[in-house]
Amino acid sequence: MNLINIVIDKIKRRLNLKKLSKVNPTGKKIANIIYTCIDRNFSQQEEEWICKIETLRKELINNNEEMGHYVADENDLIRTDTLTVSEVCQIASKRDIWTLILFKFIREFQPNLCLELGTCLGISAAYQAAAQHINKKGCLITLEGANERVLLARKNLQSLALENVTVISGNFQDSLPKVICDIEQKIDFAFIDGHHDEKATITYFEMLLPHLTDKSLVIFDDINWSKGMHSAWQTIIKNDKIKLSVHLNSIGICVLDSEIKNKCNLNIPF
Repeated sequence: MNLINIVIDKIKRRLNLKKLSKVNPTGKKIANIIYTCIDRNFSQQEEEWICKIETLRKELINNNEEMGHYVADENDLIRTDTLTVSEVCQIASKRDIWTLILFKFIREFQPNLCLELGTCLGISAAYQAAAQHINKKGCLITLEGANERVLLARKNLQSLALENVTVISGNFQDSLPKVICDIEQKIDFAFIDGHHDEKATITYFEMLLPHLTDKSLVIFDDINWSKGMHSAWQTIIKNDKIKLSVHLNSIGICVLDSEIKNKCNLNIPF
């Protein structure tokens, strides 16, 4: 991409974010979060946590120990290859811009209970838990199917002294129903990552829906991963409880808010 196209894309992004900010107060809040992450306008305390987590990411990228690589099918995880921790981190962990957006969402919306499907090595979980730590409120439950990743994620989160996060091992099909049955409060924020399958993604959303608050945020990862994931996104945003959706190429943001009268779906090239 040449410099002119980069500049044009930046202008389009700013114009679309301006449009989002005018939709409603929640849209304005989301636009401001994205502006903050693009411009890296964080507080000193936020920057300190970002530095800690990115230092951990660099350590993982330099870790050449071997571990399994897994692909989810309809009923189980299948080990397909042996990769290094470095390769898993670079392939499966979210890029810093997306983890910063997760971080800032939790900082600004102040959720009490967060749920993540797809812990991987714990980088995105660390950002979410760190945001809650700064907020001095909330906890995170994160689910991961591959036990090798669970063990390393727990170790990584412990190294950051993040005690407000619980990593649960097991296939989502088995562990998610148990988690939502056991929790005594509703979920304010959910990040759906891992098992990028159309049917599974819709199923997880429908399972979560009765357990979400009337102002919950649900963020879906890799909605452009495949035709199936794109189709799942299109199905989910048609749900009557989704009042605002924002498509940011790699991730999709859904807002449940009964006070929003007019449903709005926006695509923002990012």
